[in-house]
Amino acid sequence: MYKGLLLVSVLVVILLYGNVIAADMPPPNYQVSSPTSQLQNEEMIVVSPTDSNMVMALWRDFRLGYRQLGLGISSDAGVSWGDMLFGYYRYEQQSDPAIDVDRDGNFYLCYMDYQVLAGARSGLSISKSTNGGVTWSWPAHTYEAPAGYAAEDKQFFTIDRTDGPYSGNIYMVWNRFPSWSGGYPRIMFVKTDTSLTSWSDTILVGPTWSAPECGVSIISGGMLPMPVVGSDGTVYVFWCGPALDNCEYYTAIYMVKSVDGGDSFTEPVEVINTEGGWGLGTYIDGTIDVYNSPMCAADIFGGPYDGNIYIAYCDFDETNTAFHDANIEFIRSLDGGATWSEPVYVNDDPTGPGAMYDQFHPWLCCNQEGTLVVLFYDQRMDVDDHFQFDAFAAYSFDGGRTFTTNHRVSGVSSNPYNCAATTRAGKIGEYIGVTAFRDHVNAVWTDTRNGNQDVFGANWVIPFLEPRLVSPADNGCTKTTPELRWATTWKEDDDQYRVEVAGDADFTSVVYSALLDSVAITPDPPLSNGLYYWRVKAFKTSSGDSSEYSAVRSFISDNYIPVKPALVLPEDKKTIGDSLPDFVWNDDHTAIAPVTYTLEIGTDETFGNPAVTRQYSGIADTAFAPGDRVYADSVYYWRVEAVSAFDESNGFTEPYEFSYIDFMCGDANGDMLVNLLDILYLIDYLYGSPIGPAPDPEASGDVNADGNINLLDVLQLIDYLYGDPPQPELICP
Repeated sequence: MYKGLLLVSVLVVILLYGNVIAADMPPPNYQVSSPTSQLQNEEMIVVSPTDSNMVMALWRDFRLGYRQLGLGISSDAGVSWGDMLFGYYRYEQQSDPAIDVDRDGNFYLCYMDYQVLAGARSGLSISKSTNGGVTWSWPAHTYEAPAGYAAEDKQFFTIDRTDGPYSGNIYMVWNRFPSWSGGYPRIMFVKTDTSLTSWSDTILVGPTWSAPECGVSIISGGMLPMPVVGSDGTVYVFWCGPALDNCEYYTAIYMVKSVDGGDSFTEPVEVINTEGGWGLGTYIDGTIDVYNSPMCAADIFGGPYDGNIYIAYCDFDETNTAFHDANIEFIRSLDGGATWSEPVYVNDDPTGPGAMYDQFHPWLCCNQEGTLVVLFYDQRMDVDDHFQFDAFAAYSFDGGRTFTTNHRVSGVSSNPYNCAATTRAGKIGEYIGVTAFRDHVNAVWTDTRNGNQDVFGANWVIPFLEPRLVSPADNGCTKTTPELRWATTWKEDDDQYRVEVAGDADFTSVVYSALLDSVAITPDPPLSNGLYYWRVKAFKTSSGDSSEYSAVRSFISDNYIPVKPALVLPEDKKTIGDSLPDFVWNDDHTAIAPVTYTLEIGTDETFGNPAVTRQYSGIADTAFAPGDRVYADSVYYWRVEAVSAFDESNGFTEPYEFSYIDFMCGDANGDMLVNLLDILYLIDYLYGSPIGPAPDPEASGDVNADGNINLLDVLQLIDYLYGDPPQPELICP
């Protein structure tokens, strides 16, 4: 049924567990699809649970010039492959391939089956092979829309492989568009069993909705639905879609679930907000379409994390205004989707403001030991242009609490522009595939190293990687009793770690060292104040193997608790005429870590509604804050609080009071006093050689308010200060 095996020479002969690679080297890569000048993309891959040598991959194949299904089969755990065009279909084109395997080792292919000629028709088909892909059943048609009516799209399915009452059920979800011309898609659901002989009624689980209060008549139900079965047989469906908050759009991942084998579902609930596109048209460098689609897995294998539900997804960092980079985020639920963890990053490259590299198109699987494997595309190898991409992998041995150092899988970067007819197939497709049988991993992805989109793959044993440091953050600040934490590097019953803390980056002056079974430690005795460096090395207790040391991080240790600063300027109960004053305080401290100062300026001593609040960070003994506000004539109060890097403080100072007026009549030199110096200042301005500076503002020198500054103003000021009897108050305009 398929072409002769495409034998691939690899550096190391591998069967099930024979592939050993250096942790910092990609595994050998091989081309799975036959060479062609046309596109191949949107790959999925699965391994038989009864025969780990039997692996199948499925992809979208354009070798005939239009969409078909390409099928790859390996009977030696991915060492060698044969491929063919899948020949079982109803209409002329197929798309959106999906593949899965039941608990008995039978394989199933699902795809969109459609025609665009002689009346648009579409449906969803599924075929079964009981003999390792040698033959396939005639496709069962799950749904066939009336001619020209609806377009079925982006279907995925899963099989219940638990021991529960619904074992063997097959659940399929997809997008239904109301017409070929588009419209707002709904999320649909249908089920059958492994006999493929009958189908349930189609259920709408993600309806469109409206928000008339926001002027919105219809909003899509969402896109890219993904099903997964939990260890108790609960069926979960996740998808990404639009949402509104006070009539402002954002994107979200939604969930429904069924506890009765798919007969009924809960109402949709939001799992987590995301940033980016839930549908078409969100691009990263290389003009690649990316999505917030949730890739799901469940631990059904009876281990310590049995029952956990996992989601990996691409999300954009809205705080990174310079690059708006995409990352792979991960969340988990321990209670059947009722609550979800805070997101953690799967990718270990720099994140946050200034991060330049995008990660996207994740796929997620859980092996029989509860180990999670995430495969994703990553642009970090392209340090110049940021658009070439590689396949990377990361692993979690602790139920998704942490992920390991990332591991490059593709040995050559792919250029997204090296492909034919890129207007088709969403640039490079919408997903890639990974599967694992215990520690042996198989992956497939779209690769352009040959100048076109081809299906490439690799298989390897999960490598023993150097630890990934978690906290404290690099160059961060801690107290003298910091908790040092890193990701679990290997199986939790077979791992040990050596942590070292030193006063220098070369670790010639190690001040703390420990060998422990856990992934966190607080040095004892406490550290002294200062700058420290730390690293961790991992060991397999069963074999004595060790990893490389982790990357080195630094932190500042400081036990300083700030005292209240001493206020200097403006002085208490003084009048100022500077509308942009400096605020000066003294803070004689011994802090090594930065101290944050909060300055408040209010119109009353309670500071219930501060007129100005500003924050400044620094470690100088004297700090000042330049003003940025023009004050109205009034009485003001100001105070300062010093806060350590660890959010400790002795509170705000007692406030100082100051008054602001535009100017004092007769204060020609602007020192907020009226005295002999102002008389001399006016004489110098009127008769000096050279003439002295004018009063600022000039009105302060027009003491008799006649509109001119002349000798009469000098005489008026002399009379005011020294006359007998003293003259009344000055009358500047």
